[in-house]
Amino acid sequence: MVHPERCLAGGSPAPPGAAAARYLAWLTDDVLRLDVAEHCANDVSYFPFDEIVEAMVLALSRDSKVMACCECGPPQIPIVACPETNTAAVQGDGENCGQEQPGLLLVPPCGVVPFRGFSNYACPFAFLADRLETVYPLFRAFYCRHLCRLHTLSSEPRTLLQLCELFLVCPNYVI
Repeated sequence: MVHPERCLAGGSPAPPGAAAARYLAWLTDDVLRLDVAEHCANDVSYFPFDEIVEAMVLALSRDSKVMACCECGPPQIPIVACPETNTAAVQGDGENCGQEQPGLLLVPPCGVVPFRGFSNYACPFAFLADRLETVYPLFRAFYCRHLCRLHTLSSEPRTLLQLCELFLVCPNYVI
C-alpha cells in the first residue's frame, strides 16, 4: 500500500502545519476514497492504478501548501476548524490570503473541499510513475497551475466563468 503521508511535500521536509494533518484521519479522507472507488476503480483504464490515485488525492488533500500555491488564489473559502483565527486572512481580505496562519486549522488542510469526480484529476498521472514520491510533485504542480482554475469562481481570466463564457460564444461560430 502506498502511504501519502510519507511524501507530503514530494520528498522534501514536511510543510508547516502538516504534522497535524499527517496523523489525523479526516472526514474528507472517506469522501475521497469513495470518489476513487466510484471513478477510478470502475474504469477499465484506471483500475490497476486505484491505489496510487487514492494516495495522490489523499496527499493533495493533506498538503497545506496547496492553497498558497494555487495561481488563482484559494479555490473556495476554506472551512476553518479553530474559531479564534484571523478570518480576514482566510477569506481573502488583505495580503495574507492563502498563507498559513499560526493556529489556523483548515479542513481539509489543502483548503479544497472535495467534490464528485475530484479523483479524475489524478488518474492520468498514474500512468507516469508507479511511486508516489515521483508522481505527486508533478500532480501538485499541475493542479496548482491549471486544475484549480476549473472549480474557482472568479472573474480572472482562465477560470471557470471565462470558460463558461467561451462555450456560450462558441456555438455562434460553429457551422
